[in-house]
Amino acid sequence: IEPAWIEEELTRSLERLGLACVDCLLLHCPEFASRAAGVSMDAVYERVGRAVEHLELEVARGRAARYGVSAAFYPLRASEPEHLSLGRLLGLLPAGHHLAVLQLPLNFAEPDALLAPHDGAAPLLKS
Repeated sequence: IEPAWIEEELTRSLERLGLACVDCLLLHCPEFASRAAGVSMDAVYERVGRAVEHLELEVARGRAARYGVSAAFYPLRASEPEHLSLGRLLGLLPAGHHLAVLQLPLNFAEPDALLAPHDGAAPLLKS
């Protein structure tokens, strides 16, 4: 999720698609970076912060209309406790940001998006 990589991949995608601008660019599961040796969740948030700054630049350049993040926002499994805090993610955004999309697992096998509390808030649904 480094800015140079985002810029390069967006450029290649725009060229392949024959477009000047994508409707939305998603950062996919940035929390997975914490699985690498020596990468803490604090480091992941620093990387996401740099990515957000760059994504805002891409919006200003007219190459992306908006951006989003694809993540669980809660632990999917006890063996994988690393997850993004939605509150902490939102705290990285500048005023007037262009974050418009959150993608997260929600299905019969993974209902926690609705049933689990997030950042101290009550669940959206009670079971």
